[in-house]
Amino acid sequence: MANEASPSLNSGMETRASFMFPWLHKRVFSAVREQISPLVFHNKGQQSDEYETYVMGKFVCNNTSCEKSAWTSKKVGVVIRRFEDEGRGMGYNATIFNQRCKSCNALGTLSLDQKSYVE
Repeated sequence: MANEASPSLNSGMETRASFMFPWLHKRVFSAVREQISPLVFHNKGQQSDEYETYVMGKFVCNNTSCEKSAWTSKKVGVVIRRFEDEGRGMGYNATIFNQRCKSCNALGTLSLDQKSYVE
């Protein structure tokens, strides 16, 4: 699998505090389908539990007066929530949290390492 970044995250100055990547669900499902089937992506619903972990990513500081232009991180925070959905199988969603620049405290622009997300 390639470490591709989503075009929507590379095409602007995306500085939200958190992100969801529902378009990666097909790759996640392919990776776990022998252990968990069916698996659906949920944006909302009856949550049953959650798990905190990390993925990897690259960040760009968009503050033109900041001395730091970019950084990488092997510890980008993620909360994975499991949902019970009768009739549709087990559901989940994952929220990825942005990071702030250590030099100027501005929110960075995230480029997600998709391989670590799927794993």
